[in-house]
Amino acid sequence: METYTGFSKQNLTAFQPDISFQLQNQSELLTNLVKNKATYSLQTEERQKFQFCYSEAMRVHTQISKLRTTENQLQQIINAEQFRKEFQKTEQNCNESMIQNELEILQQLQDEHIEANANYNQAIQQEFEIPIAKQLDFTLRKINQDLELLCTNLRTTHDFVHGCLEQVTKIVQKLGKEFQQIEEVADICQQQLIQLNNTQEIIQKIIVNVMNQIHNQNELKTSPIALLNLDKVFEPFGDDKPKAVIQQIQDVVSDQLNIKIVRGTEEVAENKQNKILYQKGQLLQAFKELNIEDTTEKIIKDVEEHEKRAKSMM
Repeated sequence: METYTGFSKQNLTAFQPDISFQLQNQSELLTNLVKNKATYSLQTEERQKFQFCYSEAMRVHTQISKLRTTENQLQQIINAEQFRKEFQKTEQNCNESMIQNELEILQQLQDEHIEANANYNQAIQQEFEIPIAKQLDFTLRKINQDLELLCTNLRTTHDFVHGCLEQVTKIVQKLGKEFQQIEEVADICQQQLIQLNNTQEIIQKIIVNVMNQIHNQNELKTSPIALLNLDKVFEPFGDDKPKAVIQQIQDVVSDQLNIKIVRGTEEVAENKQNKILYQKGQLLQAFKELNIEDTTEKIIKDVEEHEKRAKSMM
């Protein structure tokens, strides 16, 4: 058991070799002090010397006792420290021996476990891993073959699709050109239809004017429309419909006219001339609406010839 002396264990090693030196130093100091005091006491009275020496001796004795007590305590501490070191060394040796034994046992157990684990892994490998590896190798080979076949099919499909796309592109381009041509033809047809509608409206106006003129004629035997050769006016259109309409007008006029011609009178000649001039103006106005300026002079000549024939008949 260790005794508490108030000194730190860390300072024991440093303090231990200085104890004898301190004791010797204290003894020398005390001896010198006693000598000095003795020398001093010789110069005083006997009694004072005795008392002084006794007091000094008691004080020195007390200090020596304290030093001895301190020395004993220090020796106990040193002994306790040595015992602790020996015990610690012994305990450390025991612990090292036990630890070494335990380590050897653990190493042996570890070796046994490693061997058992190796045997187990080998058994597992023989029972499961080798068949699984063979099956995986077969499956991977089969997948590789399927992938190669799929790639071949995809390349073939890609070539076929590429060819189809080229054909479709050509067809689309051709259809685009044909559609453009159809649009152009449709525009032309639309323009011709508009022109025909305009022509039909103008012809209807002409028919109305002619019918009004026919109803108002009571002295002409033949209609001036037939004499003017109106079918020539519609020749620039290149269409048979206006000609058929004019022919129908001429037939209707011929059927409905039942007029007696009176010759040799100025009144009849004047009426005929006025009506012809009126019809001439109406027809010229209708032809202007048709925007046929190239044939206007020809129409005027035909009208003038008709007037001359009418005058000669009068």
